Amino acid sequence: MKKNNIGLRLIACLVVTTALFVNSCNPLTNAPDIPLKPGESTATISGFGDFSAVNTQVTDGGSTYTIIASQSTPTDTVSITLLVKKLPVPPYSITFSTDAVSQMVYCKLQSNGTCLKYAVQQGIGSGSLQITSISPRVEGTFSGTFQGLTGNVTITDGKFNASF
Repeated sequence: MKKNNIGLRLIACLVVTTALFVNSCNPLTNAPDIPLKPGESTATISGFGDFSAVNTQVTDGGSTYTIIASQSTPTDTVSITLLVKKLPVPPYSITFSTDAVSQMVYCKLQSNGTCLKYAVQQGIGSGSLQITSISPRVEGTFSGTFQGLTGNVTITDGKFNASF
């Protein structure tokens, strides 16, 4: 005699349907993308870890935007400066290998007050930058392999919401 497992099949169907449409059961997959607050920026930096700044500012230079963010910890002070060519309508991407204007600079402050610099620009390092909004703040994403005199620094998952 065949058992009627309709109750089990219904529960399995609900679990599968819920998992397909609401991925809240596993916080490690499909986590919601939480927007940054004005002035915030985040990134992951090799050799440093998670970067999080609440003082991210943008300056309009006419044909460029200069975006600067910094973070101090008990052991390090680092900053990220993004010099970005302005285009009239976002979203747009910057290709550093062909853009002679734009650049990204990562600076790790040394104990003697000098800056140990790593850069991405035409002919140096590699990376990408996207501007997603220019009003009321300049927002976007970036990542790359920043090249310096002492080696490379990789920055991933960079995001910024820079205030004027």
